[in-house]
Amino acid sequence: MHLLDALPVFGEPLGRLYVADRTVPSLLFFVIFFLHMLLPLGIAVGLTVHLARLSRAQLLPRRELSVALVAALALASFAVPAPLDPAPKWR
Repeated sequence: MHLLDALPVFGEPLGRLYVADRTVPSLLFFVIFFLHMLLPLGIAVGLTVHLARLSRAQLLPRRELSVALVAALALASFAVPAPLDPAPKWR
């Protein structure tokens, strides 16, 4: 409750709702409705529009480029090997 009390959305500290016999403010229901319903719906609509605008996105490079990159990395790993720590000494 202390984390929610730090937000400037609520008019009064929410921790007081548990110690007093008062009703929950109506703004709390709006905020919960917004966070649980409208925000995921907006994200889903935005994701749908984003994916609809992508026309056949190419995720992997051409085969020639992939082979050249793998070969260059293999040559570099043989030319300059990574330093290894010494083997641990067991008691």
